Formats: sequence, C-alpha cells, structure tokens
Amino acid sequence: MASLERDSDANEEDFFRNWGVEKLKSYLSAREVPIGNTNKQGLLNLAIFARKLGLKVVESVEENQTQVNNGRLSKLKLEEGRITLPDPDTVTDGWEDNALNYPELCQMDVEKYWDESNLMSHTLFGTARGCRSAMVKY
Repeated sequence: MASLERDSDANEEDFFRNWGVEKLKSYLSAREVPIGNTNKQGLLNLAIFARKLGLKVVESVEENQTQVNNGRLSKLKLEEGRITLPDPDTVTDGWEDNALNYPELCQMDVEKYWDESNLMSHTLFGTARGCRSAMVKY
C-alpha cells in the first residue's frame, strides 16, 4: 500500500517538475493557495498537495457576477425564448424620483395589518401553542 502512495507521489511530482516558478505560482493562486515567499521546491510540494486535494480553480468576482446576471436574465425568457420580459432593474417608465406619492403608512397601519394577518392564520390553521403570549402590544 505504501509503495502505491510513493508511485502516486512520484507521478504527481513528475507532472509539475518541468513547470517554472511563475507557472506554479499561477496554478496555486488560481486555487487560492497562499504561497508567501516559498522557493520552487515548496511551490512544487504545494502544487502536488493542491492536486491531491482536488482543489478547483476559484472563479473571480467578475466571472461569478456574470454567471449570476446570466441566470437572472434567463429567468426573464418565457415560451422557450420567444417572449422576453424587461429587466426589472432597468424599467423606469412611469417611475418618480421622489417619495411624494407614496401611500401614507404609520405604525397603527402596520399593527392593524399584523393583527388581521395573525387572526386570519389562527382562523385558518388554529391557534398555535404559545402564539398569543408571544404577541406584543404597544
């Protein structure tokens, strides 16, 4: 069993042996392995260990953001791409830049909504244990 591990280590070392310092550094930093002031043998050891661990290349922030944006935009396509909805972040038709036309909302409105929604949930699902004692009145 130990000889198999040594053969594996030798194969891994052979894979990286001809790489230069810059290529080893690039390989390790793409996997976010800290390298510090390591010499070539240290970089070689880190690369072998990273490969044994199966460390994958870490996406950059830009790549990740692009992937997220593409996912968002794909959700706006319906009917196999025949219908495309506008991106909600870019829709501005009919919007105002101030809060003058916002509906008025005060704490009493919020409490009334909360009480009515709790009453509705108790009516539909029965009173849950401890719910009434947990409600706070101002």
